[in-house]
Amino acid sequence: MSWQDSQIPKEKKRRPLKPEYADYIKRWCSSVADTGLVLYIPPVVDGNPLIARVPGYESDTINVSGLSANMYAISPRDFDAGRYFTPEEDQRGAHVAMIGHNVAEQLFPDGHSVDHTFMLDGAEYTVRTTNLDIAGDGDHCVGDRSGFESQSF
Repeated sequence: MSWQDSQIPKEKKRRPLKPEYADYIKRWCSSVADTGLVLYIPPVVDGNPLIARVPGYESDTINVSGLSANMYAISPRDFDAGRYFTPEEDQRGAHVAMIGHNVAEQLFPDGHSVDHTFMLDGAEYTVRTTNLDIAGDGDHCVGDRSGFESQSF
């Protein structure tokens, strides 16, 4: 091992986790009841910030994540309005989203965000729910992971 290798934190040397590992863990670890996936999308891709838009309003101060449909069962949340996306929406790769309260106020100042659409990186997403506290802040968009996988982030 060279001197430079010893200066790299262990976390940087670790092989990346793959989505199929979740199924493997669930199948082979009897003490694990369920597994879910969360995909964190960087807020800036190739020097361009991700911007959520509706006609007349936009926000570039968002954090974006993709989730598997079973995350609500694993980590339940209280919603301001709407519902979590369904396994059927997950299977067909529907572009659905849960947005934080701050994003909902920025994009939909009239207070009606559920079942309305917004654009994110050229793709249209339908808001299924708003939440006061997603990931500790209100500046968050969370969508069905299959929809994000089909995007080129």
